[in-house]
Amino acid sequence: MRIGIISDLHLGFRQYGSIERETDFYNQFYLVCSEMSKQDLDAVIIAGDLFNTPNPSPAAIHTYREGIKSLNTPMIFAIKGNHTMVMRDNHYSIDEFFGKNEFENYYLLDDCQYKDNDIAIDGITYRNNSSKEEFLTIQKMLAEKKTLSPYRILVVHQSFNEFCGFMGEDLSITDIDYEPYDLIVCGHIHSRTDAQINKDTLFIQPGSIERMNTTEARDEEKNGKGFYVVDTETKSYDFHQVECPRKFFLGDVDIDENFSITDFYRKLVKKASKLKVAPIISYKFHNHTDDIAGIRDIILDKKENILIDNSGIYDEVERDDILVEVTDTELPTVARALKMGLEKSLDDKDAEFALDLYNLLKNDADGIDIFLDDYYKERESDVEEIKIDYDEIEELERFFENLGGV
Repeated sequence: MRIGIISDLHLGFRQYGSIERETDFYNQFYLVCSEMSKQDLDAVIIAGDLFNTPNPSPAAIHTYREGIKSLNTPMIFAIKGNHTMVMRDNHYSIDEFFGKNEFENYYLLDDCQYKDNDIAIDGITYRNNSSKEEFLTIQKMLAEKKTLSPYRILVVHQSFNEFCGFMGEDLSITDIDYEPYDLIVCGHIHSRTDAQINKDTLFIQPGSIERMNTTEARDEEKNGKGFYVVDTETKSYDFHQVECPRKFFLGDVDIDENFSITDFYRKLVKKASKLKVAPIISYKFHNHTDDIAGIRDIILDKKENILIDNSGIYDEVERDDILVEVTDTELPTVARALKMGLEKSLDDKDAEFALDLYNLLKNDADGIDIFLDDYYKERESDVEEIKIDYDEIEELERFFENLGGV
């Protein structure tokens, strides 16, 4: 048998609030399905997170339905991922909407096993870390089931600390009973990887098919996005890259007196004009000049041929005289931010307090201690009820110190 493997479609995800980015996820799914349909597959496995939310839009549901139809594959196997689940009893998952009533030979493996003369597939619904023991109990129960099928697969939507790319994950691949399996397919982590756990068991983490953040964009540059094809007879596998049409321009840039950010963006816009699809820009600008306001204005300026500029400025210059630079139009935003920071003491005085504190931070940093002392004396009778201490005020000061960045 030849089996196609994908995961983490996240249909309906509207990155940066952009309808164009939502459409990108739909188009990428269609591209992946189109390429998979050329592979003469006997089955397709989708390792969770078909949609980005438990309540996807009609457009997302329609895209999934049409993509599955276009595969023209005898069997489809899917499992539930965390993004399509609501953690409460008796919840009907959107994953359950697709089944034999919708497609012939479509199987949702919800803590159960499929088997025939060629393959056996154990599928387990996503469990978070607090349900780790429940996950392991179900996995070992399924692993103990006897099957005469010559090729056996486990499909999960979890993060194993050996393959997730970050520290602190509770679950290890050695926690599960992997010996009975020829192949383990793992969704949930969006970076692609494959590895031999031992000489008989292959691990495939297909990753997402589109990029949900700049980290994934960097991973795409290194590992690509697409799908796997596994041949159960030869026990071989291949990765098939499906390039995402919309590019991400990424990087770290140092700005000093010898660097012209205006020229940088002029060249960037010219480069973007040669692409069929407007790119997304996400640079980290490290400022070493005194003109951070001018640099910010250039970054915020509307640019042709670029869909979204998600770049940020990191001010590398120590500033003793002014801790924060905020325009008059941004003052309401500052006030709201302070109100959020003081969420335990919201009342009518907070707006006035926010603006006073802003003015001190900008113009009279030496007066902050006196101002805060007066603030506490005034509210001394309420201090137990509102539960504010100087640590929270210091956190607000750090917030303002960091407002030099965008």
